[in-house]
Formats: sequence, structure tokens, C-alpha cells
Amino acid sequence: MLSGILLLAIVIKTNGADIPNYKITSLEEAPYLMPSEGKQYQGIIIDILDEMSKYSNFTYDIVTPDDKNYGSEHLPGQWNGMIGDLVHKNLDIAAAPLTITSRRAKVVDFSHPFINAGLSILYKPPDPWANAEPLTVLFTPFTPGVWVMVAVVFIGISLFFYGIGRYSPYEDCSFVGKSSTYEGLTLFNSFLYTFSSLTWQSYTAAPRSISGRMMAGFWWMFTIMFIATYVANLTAFFLTQEPNTRNIPFMTFSELSQQKRASFGVVKSGSTYWYLQNSKKTLEKRLFAGMNKSDSNYVANINEAIDKVRTSNYAFIGEAPLLDYLASQPPCDLMVLDKLVVDRGYGFACNKNKTGLCNKLDEAILHLQEQQKIYEIKQKWMGSGCLKDAMKETSLSHGLPIFDSFGQDPTVAYEKAVTLRRFSGALLIALVGFILSIIALIGEVVYARRYGVPTPPRRMNVMNEDDREQIQNSFHD
Repeated sequence: MLSGILLLAIVIKTNGADIPNYKITSLEEAPYLMPSEGKQYQGIIIDILDEMSKYSNFTYDIVTPDDKNYGSEHLPGQWNGMIGDLVHKNLDIAAAPLTITSRRAKVVDFSHPFINAGLSILYKPPDPWANAEPLTVLFTPFTPGVWVMVAVVFIGISLFFYGIGRYSPYEDCSFVGKSSTYEGLTLFNSFLYTFSSLTWQSYTAAPRSISGRMMAGFWWMFTIMFIATYVANLTAFFLTQEPNTRNIPFMTFSELSQQKRASFGVVKSGSTYWYLQNSKKTLEKRLFAGMNKSDSNYVANINEAIDKVRTSNYAFIGEAPLLDYLASQPPCDLMVLDKLVVDRGYGFACNKNKTGLCNKLDEAILHLQEQQKIYEIKQKWMGSGCLKDAMKETSLSHGLPIFDSFGQDPTVAYEKAVTLRRFSGALLIALVGFILSIIALIGEVVYARRYGVPTPPRRMNVMNEDDREQIQNSFHD
């Protein structure tokens, strides 16, 4: 009996010695780590640690850094925040949305990323009552580039009609017998005929030659496509676009870097700041240059960023998972725009003196990812809220080429506008008609010089018998 009790005690002691207890430093930041009434903390980090502890068989205790920082090297060899706790206080693990960087990897080990952290934009949508429809809303079906090309085609075709009226010998002879007040295809009449055709109206001064009628036929096809496209796209715009999204000055990182209506920035000396500063990509360089125009574009922490977004025309650039959560929380007045894919993620940091600790965490993280546990945990804390489905209808926006926007500040309305690429078919029809009409005009001139221009007989104003009799009767009456 006594030997059995001793054996049981030895087993319990041995099993207890096989279960390590780790001192983990973390940072209170929703939804990763938040105070809880029932226990010390709750959140994504706690749920992941609980699942990892079951798989790898360990226990843990949570402590928070005194300075409430993630960890940066403020002096050579001197780190603050959670990284400083691992280096100077000899703790075991830093578990938080800690971005894996080369600077930090010099003093700590990192586990496999448990969440991929791209960049997004946090912005406050304009008030639909404070931001009325702009006066140019009726021009939104086409991009500025399309409007410019339509104007060029209109002027070019009008001048070409005037040239046909002046140089085609078959335009001159067709006026024989007409009223003396009829001027034909003068410069004014040419523009008026082109404009009346564009608005589906008629005008007397129509071309009579083969070259002129050929150009008129292609111009009519162009106007049909233009008007049909304009009416259809304007209708779709009013039916699909929400009023509070039409005045957003940007929808993508590219548009953000080019517009001047809203300022933007990041947390000063944070991981996003260092990424944009060191990036060799053109877009990231442009973003960093735009932020560096003023020190007021930088904030000290996330809370300051949220206040600045709500109280001023300011866009905050940060990790996408965190911004998604912030936008889903009451009072539901923020939105998340675009996502910039970067090669970075959140990982657990391990003390370099704890050999093999991060390898143990890697195995547990990969297991949880294979079992979709981490995805389920993320959905639990981030997949709910008042704005969980917000802005999905505009998430595919990619901006406009410079030849469509002409350097103007882009808006969300441009994303569904007809671009030059989409309208290229109608422009091609006008170009084909222009070329064929030039060939026909040259043929008319050559033919007239070689064979002469046939003069149609003048129409004699011959009065028929009925008219003559009616006039005579009126005199007798």
C-alpha cells in the first residue's frame, strides 16, 4: 500500500517536471490581449496560447512591459518594450502582434508567423449630409480622359466636314437649284451639324458628297455608342453607388500617395515606418515621401491615430488585421480601404538563451494552421462587429492610369467610370470613318480633275395647270 502511494507521488512529480512554465510578456491591445473579468486576460493571443499549450504541453504566466511598447532600439544595445523584457529581464516569450523585422531578429529568435500582416488604410467616410453631390456628378460616367478624347474627336470631325465642304467638288454642285440663303458646309454649319448629330437632332446643312456621307455614317455610329454608354453608366452609377462613398478622395494606396485632399501617416518609428523608409518599391517610396512633408503626419500610438482619423481629414496606414478590428467596433464611423501585400507577419519572439524554444512553438503554430484553429480564433474576435461587411463593394478598386485621370485627384466614382480602354471601340470606329472618308475625298478630287464635274440641270420653276388655274380663279373672285 505504501509502495503504491510512493510510486504515484514519483509519477506526479516526474510529470510535473516535464511541463515547463514560461514567463510570457505581452501587450494589452484589442483584440489580441484584453482584460477579462473571469480571468486575467482574453483575446486572440490567449486563445492561441491555450491551443499551443495543449499541443506542446506547457503552462504560462502573462506579464506586460512597463513602458507599454512593442520594442525598439532607442540606444545601441538598449531595447525597450517586450523585446527589452526578453533581452534584459530574461523572460521566455513575447506573445503579441509583433512584426518580424531584421532589427529585432538580431537580439531575439522568431517563430513561424501566425498571422500575415499586410498594410491597409483607416479612414473616416465623409458625411453624406455634409458632403453634397458635386456639380460635376453628371460627368462621372466617363473619366476625364474619355471626355477629352470625345472633345478632340468632335472638333476634328467638325473641321473635317468643313474641309469636305470646301474641297469636294461634289459638295458644290449639289447646291445648284437650292435657295440662295443656303450656305452649305461652312465652318459654323459644320460644327452645328456635328453637334446636332451628337444630340440626335437634325440640321439642314448635311453633307452631299460620298466622302461626306461616309464620314457622317461613321459619326452617327460613334454618337449612338457614346449616348448609349453614357446613359447606361449614369443609371448604373446612381443605382449602385452609395452617396457617402462618392466623395472619397482615394480608394487605393496609389491614389492615396497622389492626392492632396487628405493627409496620411503612420506610428512614428514603428515597424510600418521602418518598412516604408527602407522599401525600394516605387509606391512605398512615394508614400514615405508624402508622409515626410510634415511631422504632424506621424502619431505616437494607435489611440492617437484613431482620434486623428475621426477629428481631421487624416488617413492612417497600419497593419490590416488591427485596422479591420478597429473599423468593426462602435461607433462604426471608420472604414478600411485597400490592402498592400508585404512580406511580413506577426510572430512570437523567443529569448535567444532558450535554445530550441521557438522550434517548439513553430511545430505548434503549423499544427494549429493546418487544423484551421488560428483562422477560427481570428474569426471569433475579428469576424463580427457592426462593419464586418463594410466596403466590400469597393474593395476591388485599383485606381486609374494617368491618361484617364489627367493628374486629377481620383475618387471612388472613377472606379466604375468608362475608361479610354473601355471606350476604345467607339474611338476606333470614328478613326476608321475618318480614314475612309479621306480616301473617298481624294478620289473625288482626282476624278473631278480628270473627268470634270457633271452639272445637274437647274430645276425650272414651272407652274402646273392646277396651280395656274387656282391663281386665275383668285383674280376673278
